This record gives sequence, structure tokens and C-alpha cells, in this order.
Amino acid sequence: MRSIILSFLLMWIVFTARSQTINSVEVVWDSLLCRAGEISYPPKHFNWQYFQAIPNHNSEYAAMTFSGIKVKYAMRKKSKDIQAQISIVAFMDTSKSWYKKDRCGDSTLAHERGHFDLTALAACQLIDTLKQIKFTVENFASLVRNMHEEYQSKLAKRQEQYDAETNHGTLADEQKKWFLKIKKELETCRNHP
Repeated sequence: MRSIILSFLLMWIVFTARSQTINSVEVVWDSLLCRAGEISYPPKHFNWQYFQAIPNHNSEYAAMTFSGIKVKYAMRKKSKDIQAQISIVAFMDTSKSWYKKDRCGDSTLAHERGHFDLTALAACQLIDTLKQIKFTVENFASLVRNMHEEYQSKLAKRQEQYDAETNHGTLADEQKKWFLKIKKELETCRNHP
């Protein structure tokens, strides 16, 4: 009988904790999520030194920026409150990013910077979204993962659109339009680093 009561009590505690609302969720930009060979946004001086991989000479492209969004999250109980923290950073992997010296100039570098700017913009939008969500203990981890995947997917589509509309930076007028669009969106993002 005693074990049945203890089992019931344990199930009640677990059920109550799972449906409990998280009292405080802090969402922060955290450059410390980057590993060696990665840089966080914004870079100090964006230049070709960040493109350290061996160029893919089979590729038709002059350069390739490998960037993405990293997310780390944790939850803890402090007294009666449940607190959570979500850390986010837009990063560029310098060990995978490359360029062909003979085909690249300032305009190509600026185009590649646009890719990194788009990554930062998606990370800022993800932060905005996460700050709006009412998390519970039960849905916290899955919602953070799902939102991360959703914004990575949106970012990939936006990167493709950017390359298509600028023809990989070769259409000067279209490239200028994109620079202005990205700049404006970054300025309006509430969580820009």
C-alpha cells in the first residue's frame, strides 16, 4: 500500500511540474557558443581571412559562406520558480567558408557579408519569436528545437532568394536593393547584437 501511495505521489509531482508555466525565460545573444574556427556576428572586420577552407574548384561559384544559428537552452528550478535561459548566436564557420582569389573582389566580399547579415537577421527574428512564447516545463525543449529548425529553414530559403535575385552578387542594381533591404530589417530588429 505504501508503495502505491508513493508511486501516486511521484506521478502527481511529475504531472504538476510538467504542466507548470516557466516563470522567467531569458533569451540572450551569446558569442560564447562559437567554437574554434567560428566567428559570431557582428564580425570586427569582415574580410577574406574568414574564408579559410580550400576552394571548391568544381563549383561555379566564386565564394561560399557557411553560416547558421546556434541555440543552447537550459531550465532550472529556483525556490518555487522555474527559470529558463535560451542562448542564441549567428555564426560563420571559417573552416568551411572559401573563396577563389582569382574571381573575388570587393563586390564579392560584400555579397558574402550579405549572407552573414541574413543569418544574423534570422537569429534576431528567432529571438523575437521566442520572447513571445509562453513556455511550460513540458513544451520548453520541443518548442525551442522546433523554432530553431523553422528559422534555419526560413534562413535557407531567404539565402536562396538572395542569390537568385542578385545572381550571386553579379547584378549590381539588385545587390544594392538587397543591401538596403537587409540594412533596414536589421535596424528594425529589436534584438540586433
